This record gives sequence, C-alpha cells and structure tokens, in this order.
Amino acid sequence: MKFFGVLAASIVGMSALTAQAAPVALNLDLVVNQATQSWQVLGSITGDTTRTAGLAGLEFNVTGAGGITVNPSTFANPTNKMPSRNGPNFPIGFTVLRNNGASGVGIKGSQDITNYVFDGTDKNILTGVGLVGQTQSGVTWAQPVLLAAGTYTGTLGTLAVTSSPAQTTFLPNPMPTPSDGSTTVGVTTFSPDLVVGDIETIPEPASLSLLAVGGVALLTRRRKA
Repeated sequence: MKFFGVLAASIVGMSALTAQAAPVALNLDLVVNQATQSWQVLGSITGDTTRTAGLAGLEFNVTGAGGITVNPSTFANPTNKMPSRNGPNFPIGFTVLRNNGASGVGIKGSQDITNYVFDGTDKNILTGVGLVGQTQSGVTWAQPVLLAAGTYTGTLGTLAVTSSPAQTTFLPNPMPTPSDGSTTVGVTTFSPDLVVGDIETIPEPASLSLLAVGGVALLTRRRKA
C-alpha cells in the first residue's frame, strides 16, 4: 500500500511550484518475503525526471507495527545497499554518512557532492541512480535501485518504509563538469517535491483470505464428520 510522505510545500506553494516546473518525486517500495521473513527497500524517481541526474542522498526508516519487529542492526542487519565501492583513488557512490541504522531506523547514505572528481577512468559521483539501471565507475545497480535489506520477526502486523523531502536530495540536471583532481567542484543538490513511502501487511490480505477459507473448510469437514 503506497502512501504519500511529507510534501515539500503547502498546497498553495505547490501550485506556484507547478507553474514553474513539474513535480519530481522519490518512490520507496517495500518488498517483503514472508517465507524468509525478509524485506528489501527499492527506490525510483518519478515525475519530471528531466530535472535531475539521479539520487544524491537519502535517509529513511523501516519500522514494524502490530506484532512485527525489524531485527536489530547487529551483523549488518539491516544492510545499507546504496550503490558504492572503494575506488583506487577515491570512494565512489553513497559513501558519505553511510549508516545501516538501528533496527531499521536511520538508514542513510550520501554521495560526496562537495568534491566532484574524475581520475581519467572513474567519477566519484554516480549519476542515474533511481532513474536507470546501469554500470558506472565499476558500480552496478538495477532499476528500481536496491537501497537496503533486512529481516523481521512476527507473523501478524505491518512493515512500513518512510522518509521525507527534507531527508532526500537529488543531483541537478545538467551536472557540472568534474574536476581533474587539482581543483574542487561542488554540486548543488535539491530536495524532491514529494517522497512516497510504502506499507505492507503481514500476512498479505490474499493470504489472510486463504487462511479464512481453509478454516471454514476445516470446520465444515468436522461438522460432516
């Protein structure tokens, strides 16, 4: 079940904003595997995607309710999956303030927008994250992009992923030209107009219906017996 996060502006403000540029949003999808009691958070940028070159930074929470608990962050569970690697000359991708969070709360990571560099082979900022799946500077990601993964305990309740525009930054489009290492080139980011989170019911409604039908069938058999 999708739900809207915090708007970046009031309705009046949004009307003025729309007159200048079409809204752009980050969609966060929660994929739950009930058989393994595991979850993944996937991200995609929607709306006027011509305004951005991709995701620059993000912080979000994955929380349980009604009997569902996100397992703690021991042994890197949950695990931050934002695209990154340690390059030979500098870190690449979401390496700044990178954190697995605490029991699903405060999962975050950002790209180094203060110093956009190119060493002749790799760039330290990945472009297109959340827009298209590709391999860039030795880092591969899919679309939607995998942002985090973890496990939970409990058999009845809900899992939710939440964030807000204030916790999210997008790269500009066009991007500036990266430096050659001898100078510093900064990147000016901006927040999306909207972040859309997700809530998943455990077990899913279809599973609950099957359980109910099975219970009725079992009761009918017992009565016949």
